[in-house]
Amino acid sequence: MSDEQVRQLNRKMDKVLAILHNDDDTGKPGLVAEVTEIRNKFVGFVAQYNIDQAVRKGKDTVWRIVWGAVGAFLLLVAKFLGAIIIK
Repeated sequence: MSDEQVRQLNRKMDKVLAILHNDDDTGKPGLVAEVTEIRNKFVGFVAQYNIDQAVRKGKDTVWRIVWGAVGAFLLLVAKFLGAIIIK
């Protein structure tokens, strides 16, 4: 391999490394940093989604219990009134 080919290969490698790593001069994040940031945001989004789903499921369960109790109470009152009316 000639010296010119080695220099050309070094320039290409430097360009690839510049794309992958952060640019300290401009403050621009590199590809690796951007992918890491996207991954962290996605993990946070999934965690928050799971928490929201659990809270929603808990609220739904509480409302089902409340409305079930209200319905049972209304049935009890209807039976009581029915027994009084039929007597």
